[in-house]
Amino acid sequence: MAHEDRLHALIRTMNGSEKGYFKRYAYKSERKNQRYLELFDALDKQRRYDEQALVLAFAGRAETQKLPAVKQHLYRMLLRTLLDYHSGKEPEDRMLTYIREARLLLHRGMPEAARDKWMQALRHLERYDLQEYRVVLFDVEAGLVRYTESDASKVVQLTERHQIGLDHLQESMAYRCRFSRYIELALQYGFSMVRAQQGKKAFGALLEQCKHAGEPGKEHGFQAAYSHWMSLTGIHQALGHIQPMLDAGARLLEEFETRPLFKAFRSKYYLQALNNRLNQLLLAEAFDAFDALVPKVREAIAASPKAKDRRDRRAFLENRILSRWLIQGRSTAIAEAVAEVEAQGSGFVSQPGLQVEAQWNTLLALWHLGRLEEALETLTHFREDMQQNGKKRYATDVLFLYLLLQWERGEHHHVRSSLDALRQQGRRSPLQPSLWKEAMNWFERLVAHPSGPAHEQSLQAAFEDLKAS
Repeated sequence: MAHEDRLHALIRTMNGSEKGYFKRYAYKSERKNQRYLELFDALDKQRRYDEQALVLAFAGRAETQKLPAVKQHLYRMLLRTLLDYHSGKEPEDRMLTYIREARLLLHRGMPEAARDKWMQALRHLERYDLQEYRVVLFDVEAGLVRYTESDASKVVQLTERHQIGLDHLQESMAYRCRFSRYIELALQYGFSMVRAQQGKKAFGALLEQCKHAGEPGKEHGFQAAYSHWMSLTGIHQALGHIQPMLDAGARLLEEFETRPLFKAFRSKYYLQALNNRLNQLLLAEAFDAFDALVPKVREAIAASPKAKDRRDRRAFLENRILSRWLIQGRSTAIAEAVAEVEAQGSGFVSQPGLQVEAQWNTLLALWHLGRLEEALETLTHFREDMQQNGKKRYATDVLFLYLLLQWERGEHHHVRSSLDALRQQGRRSPLQPSLWKEAMNWFERLVAHPSGPAHEQSLQAAFEDLKAS
């Protein structure tokens, strides 16, 4: 992305308080030249970046020839301002301050004062599990020893402690790498009930690696524990191991219970763990446990310090509740749940995958509620969006649902004439051949004998059976 695009994108991310702080900062630092504020205002008004509009706005001025340089300087000013505005608000900021203060005091010939700052940094690291800064603290400690100790044995002891610390850090990173590997596989093969044999094999191999590594200890920190139990939960979910999935998910939540600070400090991770637990309970069809957890999730969402996390997780929760009622097929509850999902539209902006899932759940809800015309119109838009974005995941399901909707509307001739398209889609379907043949046979029996065995159950229940297969 060009500097101009980055500059505009950065401005668009700023809230009102940040913009006001920048303008006060820019006025003080650039009092003699207001061109940076003028450029900032011009970019702030653009919903989409328009280079030509900027050139026209500054036409006839000396700055026009220097516009690229002015943009780069403004970009650097914004970064400095935002860092200053948010300074001290995150644990990482405090850690960096401790490290800089310790080094400054050491270089000023004040080793005892530097040691106090180093100790503060070490306690801060343990409190907030900032393992990535451990190597830097090793370097500060080594400087302290070189400055104050003349005993060679102390240097040897220091080196040995650092080696042990590095070993623990390497093991911690290994847990996090396995979690990254899990995410990679999930994005490739799916997060739940993987059908592809190659995917099952890959998840199985990763499961063996996790078992071989064993559970992380306290010396590995919270991130390692979070990564380990998240990996195991996801792997078992992908492989369809229901009870091991539930056990690993429970252990993940226990990690937060033993470290209450991280519910606030890592609130996004905590909310993710709770939302994943809802998924696990749905897969296990443990509806009583699901319903009991929902109030706790709502409470955790309300307590989250970041508005974006509250919005995103609320959208996720309402979609999960809709999934829960779709499985049980309670019309009144489905109607209430789909209204909540539709009210959370803005919450899906930063979660495109969840947005697609919510749209699909809404389609199923409209069908279940008998709102066929509305469902068909929504399905048309959904299919167009999938085609434009190159997504094929729902292609077969969309075609099935489209034909079932048409069938219920009495368009029997149209459905019969569309069976060839369904067969062709089936050849490209991710379903296993035997499962596809079974699904296709069911649909052909429905068309051939509308009142026969295939119609003994409701169309909704039959379609859910097809999806579950």
